Amino acid sequence: MTPKASIAQYEFRQDATAKLLLLTTRRVFSDDQIRAIRQLATEVKDWDFFVETAAKKFSITFAYNALKMHASEIVPTEAVEALEKSSRRSTLAAMRVAAAFINFHKKCIEHSGIKYAYLKGIALSCQFDRPYLDRFSRDVDVLVDSDDIQVLVDTALSKGYQLLSDSNSKEIATKRSDIEFIARHSPVVLLKSPEFVLIEVHRKMGKMSVSFDTKSAIDEAVEVSFSGITIRALEPTLHFVYVCYHHSRHFWSHLHWLSDLHTMLVHEDVERQRALTLASSLGIKPSIEAAYDFNELIGAPDSWGKIDYTATRGAQFLRVCLINLEGGRELEYQLRESKTLGEFISAWQISPGRYFSFWRNSWATRIRPSVAQHMKYQFPRYFHWMYWAENILILMKNSIAHLPLQIARVFHARTSMRASEEKRIEGDDAHE
Repeated sequence: MTPKASIAQYEFRQDATAKLLLLTTRRVFSDDQIRAIRQLATEVKDWDFFVETAAKKFSITFAYNALKMHASEIVPTEAVEALEKSSRRSTLAAMRVAAAFINFHKKCIEHSGIKYAYLKGIALSCQFDRPYLDRFSRDVDVLVDSDDIQVLVDTALSKGYQLLSDSNSKEIATKRSDIEFIARHSPVVLLKSPEFVLIEVHRKMGKMSVSFDTKSAIDEAVEVSFSGITIRALEPTLHFVYVCYHHSRHFWSHLHWLSDLHTMLVHEDVERQRALTLASSLGIKPSIEAAYDFNELIGAPDSWGKIDYTATRGAQFLRVCLINLEGGRELEYQLRESKTLGEFISAWQISPGRYFSFWRNSWATRIRPSVAQHMKYQFPRYFHWMYWAENILILMKNSIAHLPLQIARVFHARTSMRASEEKRIEGDDAHE
């Protein structure tokens, strides 16, 4: 079997435009970073590309605010005007999502009386004291215990919401058997609000192999003020670890995720040792260490030409972010082919000794019945075991076919991880 192209084979830009796009996502700037913004602004060759990319990667408002405050006399007038116009469109879109968020909370969450925890997006901005209208959001994410999802879905349907059977085709589920299957089995239940905003109801936080404790996450949620109402969001340290895990799964392909990272790291509620301890218990401590390093690199663009993008953890996050800078969803799908366990950029993101348990969790996730299966076969509930049986057979077949490649990937990842650790230790020793 021919291996897929590795991430290392993709080219990425490190010019002034790329550096300025990433740097302007930060919440606050040091004097050195302000000087870097001003210098980089003089070096940008294509402001149309800068504006287009900032808008496409959801950082347009951050870019506009940073450049207006720190380099307004350097950036060409027409570029400032284009940034402002696009920023206003982003703010209007965020206002629409915020209105849908409030309506969903009042009509569905409060009315149903269920326990919940909001995550990412607007909830994150409010929790960590950043104006939520500055941070573009396309949807609302809420974590709900599996036992309460049917109640929430029924409440939402009675309030004019629609249940989507498929995130790609956007088909509406209307049959009771389909509604109950989706509420029982779908990892993410998708509701379309009357405002045409997507509400994503998550039954778990981990996608494949990482096991977050959903019940504890909901029980330990904290109160957050949002536009005059009180909502509950993930406990801050857990929220930070989850966001790093989630955004790295998507190769840091959206620039507003870099803003999320910095916004949380400069907040007093996120303490490094607590975050690393939690990450260690989840088996993803190297991923969180990489996120800290990545954040430092974003703020020091002058150092990019001096780093080894294959040796340091944060640099690997920076590399995939830069690879995605000019790409879209198709590129991200291509990069997913090289993932470890369908989740990680590389096996080094997994804590030592946790690979097998992650593989087992991933296997268990893959054999669960899917909505696509149900829509295809429409088996009654007492025959749902056939979905499990089909998935087990498919997974066993694929596992055998891909076994040589998987063994090669694990061996390569472990070799790279050892080399990375040795270089990191040598770098630490050099500063002692």
